Amino acid sequence: MTTALERGGAERQWATLLPGLRARGAAPRLLTLQGRGDFFDEIEAAGVPASCASLRSRFDLVRLRRARRFADPAPDVVVSQGIDAMVVGRLIARRAGAAHVVVEHGGPGLARRRHRRLLTRLFARSCDAVAAVSRAQVSGLVLLGYPASRIVVISNGVAAAQSARDRSVVRAELGVRPTDFLAVFVGGLRPPKQPVAFVAACVAAGVRGLVVGAGPLRYDVDAAVARSNGAVQAIGERRDVADFLLAADAACLVSDIEALPMVALEAMSAGLPVVASDVGGVPEAVVDGQTGLLVPRGDPDGLAHALATLAADGALARRLGEAGRARYEGLFSAERMADQYLDLLQRVAAGRRHS
Repeated sequence: MTTALERGGAERQWATLLPGLRARGAAPRLLTLQGRGDFFDEIEAAGVPASCASLRSRFDLVRLRRARRFADPAPDVVVSQGIDAMVVGRLIARRAGAAHVVVEHGGPGLARRRHRRLLTRLFARSCDAVAAVSRAQVSGLVLLGYPASRIVVISNGVAAAQSARDRSVVRAELGVRPTDFLAVFVGGLRPPKQPVAFVAACVAAGVRGLVVGAGPLRYDVDAAVARSNGAVQAIGERRDVADFLLAADAACLVSDIEALPMVALEAMSAGLPVVASDVGGVPEAVVDGQTGLLVPRGDPDGLAHALATLAADGALARRLGEAGRARYEGLFSAERMADQYLDLLQRVAAGRRHS
């Protein structure tokens, strides 16, 4: 259960996880509270029953009753993501006698509105388990009221990036020469993601840059791209992200706040070295000097230097990328994530039945 499934890291996780659970013999059902979104259709197409309650607010009693009917037959576990889903999920779990698991994707330091903090504290102790996506979240979740003994860290997992087009074809379409070093940024164009800083770093490092994504900073990004004199281009939101990852030489994340970004894992699956801000759970995936290069948050010079270092040393970039691919295969595959979630859900369901 979640609010909606528009494009984002948390939503992308569910689009991978729910079909994975179904493939393992579970019977997941999806309920969105307010809207559908691209990933809703993708999950439904994978054979997972899905419904949208179209709530106007968490206090929409008429549609809330409709949401409760979705819980028939009674589930063994209700899994919620987001504060509205947490509140409604707790009500449904209590009515059904089911276990309740909360999934938390918020990175350390994420600002939460006061009423959301209060609601989280109100319901946190009643959940049977909370799944964090990185170890870096744990202390903050305890401060929000979640019992430390019920916090389980299950890292995000992604399917390996697979391109539908040849690398040389994609680079040619972008006007990138075989000898150019291409860094790619994939993500929402929002202030915490710092896409404008990425554009500036590419210019300072003398490398080609590609911005893939959409969001409220699109005009700022376009203005920065225009000032780059052709060094960087922005192509908006795309579904063929894997094509651009596999056509690039490095991936770059310059976020101020992250839990465990999906795009870092996707880049590692594509064999790319990752240049990233040393924030939140990023170091749990990107090991500095082994699978990529980490720079302090808000350090534009460090970011440019890291990109320039990789561009000047092809052997280093290849070594980091190969190590990143191996780390992805061992720790961040979609299969591993689905296995760990299935184990958690089975354990809490059994615990509820025996309590």
